[in-house]
Amino acid sequence: MTHDEHIIWRYRAATGSRIEDAVAYCIAFVESRTNATVRFDFNGVDVEVVKGSTEDSVVKEYHRAISERNEAYRNSPEYAARRAAYEAKKAQEKAQLEAYLEVAPSEMTVSNRDRYVALVKANSDDGVGILNYAQRLARIVEGRMAAGETFESCWPSSAQIADVEGMSGASYSFAVQFLRETWVHGAKVV
Repeated sequence: MTHDEHIIWRYRAATGSRIEDAVAYCIAFVESRTNATVRFDFNGVDVEVVKGSTEDSVVKEYHRAISERNEAYRNSPEYAARRAAYEAKKAQEKAQLEAYLEVAPSEMTVSNRDRYVALVKANSDDGVGILNYAQRLARIVEGRMAAGETFESCWPSSAQIADVEGMSGASYSFAVQFLRETWVHGAKVV
């Protein structure tokens, strides 16, 4: 092998790497060799680093390619079909929620009014979404129980139906605790 021979190196970025870190590593590698190119795949985009490449230019090209790929997907029939299916599912979930709320009591049945008022007051800023979810959930369960369902049979699906905010595990746990402390069926809540 002569010094004039060009060598193409393949690089495998570690899972969790940032594009900037991968490019900086490859630039340092290329700059320390004669006639070397490094190529690698990063999130499905082919990236190439040659002698004289700058981190800024390679990273900008990567982001341009990602944007181009994303835009092509957003304009594809596949995306349109997935989006339509998602919208139809959301419309169905909304209709289901509205149907349950239509026959539900206008307010949950409170077992401990003082504790209820204290928790609502203490969480009226950051916790309002959680409180709204908890109260909506309680109302749905009460409505379904009034229609003859048991608590155990309607609780799991009602928890999902009532969740329009996208509750995290922590938020759900807080809502459950709120119901345990303030709702007439709180002792049954799991």
